[in-house]
Amino acid sequence: MQALINLLFIHGWATDSFVWEGQIAELSKYFSCQALDLPGHGSNKTWNGTTLRPAINHVLDYARNLDPKNSTVGIGWSLGGQVLLDTAALMPELFKGLVLVGTTTSFIKRDHCAYGQRPGVVRRMKKDLQQSFIPSLNRFYQLNFTDTELKTEEARRFVAHYASVSANFHKESVIAGLDALVDANLETQLQNIDMPTLIIHGTGDNIISFEAGKALANSIPGARLELIDGSGHAPFLTKRKLCNTILRDFLKQI
Repeated sequence: MQALINLLFIHGWATDSFVWEGQIAELSKYFSCQALDLPGHGSNKTWNGTTLRPAINHVLDYARNLDPKNSTVGIGWSLGGQVLLDTAALMPELFKGLVLVGTTTSFIKRDHCAYGQRPGVVRRMKKDLQQSFIPSLNRFYQLNFTDTELKTEEARRFVAHYASVSANFHKESVIAGLDALVDANLETQLQNIDMPTLIIHGTGDNIISFEAGKALANSIPGARLELIDGSGHAPFLTKRKLCNTILRDFLKQI
């Protein structure tokens, strides 16, 4: 059964498919694994517009070309999770299951989402990116981890890697991706999600509160929630073995 599953990995904002290196190294022993780069984040396409749509179209083009005989499970982190949610709501027939890591229906605070970032914080972040792109990104990369995690080899490697490659990202696309995070409000799309769904969230996440992950799980019927104690925004990096074990257990139901 496992050999008939495609795993489609979608990275988060201001990163690329490199983040899934550890997952793919292990899981490709059992599954067909693909990781795509979103527009402007390693892809040769640019992110045109301030909504999720350019990324959704990119994922749709990719997913439609996967082996149709296999079941496809989408795995999205943060912005990638939002893109995956919106894509699966639009064309649910493309996916047999979803895995959402550090994901929320709304990145900013709204009436139905009390756990988002304050709009003023995001506006300041955008201004900083426009004025000082690389230093602002480098500060963001460290925010993905708790203070304890920043001492780990995994976090140090992540921060050092993106400090060296972020200049290759398309500045306007990265900023457009941030605008898309602000624009995205996926509460109504959840009614179209009728498939096995796993939600993984770090309890120490300072970018998207784990309370947002709990609210997301409560809004998707039958969703399985796994809180990773003490992890920040990227538990699949710092608690890789645990997250891979959880993922493989979830995939048994696909």
